[in-house]
Amino acid sequence: DVGTLFVNTKLHGMSANRMLKSIFTHLDTREQMNTAELGFALDIFNSSITRRFDEVGKGVSSQVAEGVLRASGLNMWTESLRKAFQYEFYNHLKPKPAGIFERYGWSKAQVEALDFDNLRLGEQTRLLEMVNREGEYAILMPTARSRVFTTGGKQKGSVSGELARTGMQFKSFPATFLIQQVGRVFYDQSLPLQTRMQYGAAILTSTTLLGAVAMSLKDASKGYLDQRDGSPFKDGKQSLSDQGAFWSAALVQGGGAGILGDLLFSDQNRFGGGLASTLAGPTVGMLDRAVKTSVGNVQQAMQGKDTHVLPEAIDFINREANPLNLWYTKAALDMLITENLKLELDPKYRAKRRRMLRKRRKDYGQSRAY
Repeated sequence: DVGTLFVNTKLHGMSANRMLKSIFTHLDTREQMNTAELGFALDIFNSSITRRFDEVGKGVSSQVAEGVLRASGLNMWTESLRKAFQYEFYNHLKPKPAGIFERYGWSKAQVEALDFDNLRLGEQTRLLEMVNREGEYAILMPTARSRVFTTGGKQKGSVSGELARTGMQFKSFPATFLIQQVGRVFYDQSLPLQTRMQYGAAILTSTTLLGAVAMSLKDASKGYLDQRDGSPFKDGKQSLSDQGAFWSAALVQGGGAGILGDLLFSDQNRFGGGLASTLAGPTVGMLDRAVKTSVGNVQQAMQGKDTHVLPEAIDFINREANPLNLWYTKAALDMLITENLKLELDPKYRAKRRRMLRKRRKDYGQSRAY
């Protein structure tokens, strides 16, 4: 979001410093409400941000997801970015900059007659349409086209509709990124070709750099404080192959397809599954893990093999149903509770952990901080 926001800020000739100041100003919900009085929807107090890409269901599941996202700070951050851009872009329109009004079908006479202190209903509606439309490019929000892409146009509740939604769950952000940003570069004829090419290059560069930062921060939240092989932040000379792998993953991560970024490094995604479970969707992966944890251990017991019910149950609950497993608590939770429980419940866990750390060191060149 930060990358696309500042690229769109530059596209319209707005001040990046002023935008940055506005972002932190709009972290105050009172400022968000003041901006909402201009006619921009305020979503932080309802489920619109939680269901930003409509993938967490309704009812209880939606309320739980909303609570987790609020606790993580994502709701507040996303809404501050949206409101900051909308507010600054609206003020940017007041001097009537050349080009932007023409792109939205305003005639020269209509622009000259526009009085921001005395707007008529039709003018206000058209202005809000411009602000919201450009805001969707700056802070990606789902469109009708992206929803058709991720649902196949199938009705919710039908067999085909639910299968489509299950397979595409948590994949609509990269789909929206593709439709919105790549679509603007190649198909937005209201912008000159040179401007579109510059826009595309800026989006690619900024999101890739921020994708690299995001990967480093995610690793740190898991206890891996040193950098991955190939990272420019890592000391020492890095091989070209490691650099290529790192920046390929950063490119995909920044474009919204973080799962694919993980797969470029390893045969397991962030949810613990491989390519097949990634394509099938996280729901299928969760059911597969539930069966292995329950039925799988029963089968092992019947065959006289060692079972690991309690450690695997801890992993399952921690992954699927732990509301405290947030970015700022994950490392402490793992170190103080999860790891100690596994050590107590599974005599072989120390050996398993050593194998896991060796694999991490081999694949990423990283060692855990604890």
